[in-house]
Amino acid sequence: MQIEIPVNRKRFPRGLLIMASICVWGFFIFLRANQKVSTVPLVYVYTAQIIISLWPLYLTSFFVAAYWKTLFGPKTVLTITDRGILHNVGIFNCGSINWSEVTDVTISKALFRNVLIISVKDPMSIKDKQSKLKQNAFKALIKRWGSPVVINEDEIDYNLEELRSLLLKTGFPKSYS
Repeated sequence: MQIEIPVNRKRFPRGLLIMASICVWGFFIFLRANQKVSTVPLVYVYTAQIIISLWPLYLTSFFVAAYWKTLFGPKTVLTITDRGILHNVGIFNCGSINWSEVTDVTISKALFRNVLIISVKDPMSIKDKQSKLKQNAFKALIKRWGSPVVINEDEIDYNLEELRSLLLKTGFPKSYS
């Protein structure tokens, strides 16, 4: 058995739009600041402005990568099999998770949206398998939700309640269902 839950390719990239707006706003301020007369040497002003503008560009690159993967990623799906879950929904995905590692499936609310939290026995082992860049993202997810496997309702093209019941019925250990 293999069930594939598709990603929502029609979702509006709010984060990308917000970060791009911040970058444009920062560039506008950069141009305006250079027109004013200052007692500080311009080398210091330019250096500070470049350093400050790199952070929004860095974050914007994550939103671009996530949106690019959502639109054009051929294997960007949540796959449910007899052996477990293949989490390949976003750029910070967990990969394969066996049913023996799953302890609970819950739905919680965050910023006016529902999220599906798939709790695992040892979330730190999943975090440690990832690259250093992903480890920081998983560390934040574990701190907030207690699990690195968190699926936002906007990310997938499926109802979270139905997905939760499907996960509980499929291969989830019978003692928890």
